[in-house]
Amino acid sequence: MKRPRVTASESAPLFLKEMRQGLYSGTNVMPDWYGSLPPAIQKLICEVHFAIKKELSALPSMGLRSVIDCVCNDLVGDKGPFAQKLQTLVEKGFITSNNKQIVENALEVGHASVHRGHFPQPNELKLTLDIVEHMLKEVYVFGKASEALKDSAPKRGPSRKHRDV
Repeated sequence: MKRPRVTASESAPLFLKEMRQGLYSGTNVMPDWYGSLPPAIQKLICEVHFAIKKELSALPSMGLRSVIDCVCNDLVGDKGPFAQKLQTLVEKGFITSNNKQIVENALEVGHASVHRGHFPQPNELKLTLDIVEHMLKEVYVFGKASEALKDSAPKRGPSRKHRDV
């Protein structure tokens, strides 16, 4: 019988207890839209929140860098360095060229933590988290939601005379 794969953090009692108590946010509740994320990305962003809640800064920024990498790999494959992956996201219409620059700036915070021992300030980390969450919503939530809206709106037809009320 094959056992389910569980990461070390998921099996840790402290992690499980803390995640039940909520994430790092104003409401301290996991956003509903997190359920739209691929499972691996969902787990990773939850671990980022856990690290932020524990007032860490370098590890969450590294984790956010990893989230961006996982999104790229999920959507366009593991195609070279970050710059190439992000450019492919633009070319395939997942993000705009303006959003690519914004994501690159957030990515640089993670690079600095990984390669240069950078410990972001809380406001810098919060902004990085906001940028990554916006990217996640843009590629995994808004696209599907907009398709549903497109089909729900009445289509233009022959003009109708307005009745006086």
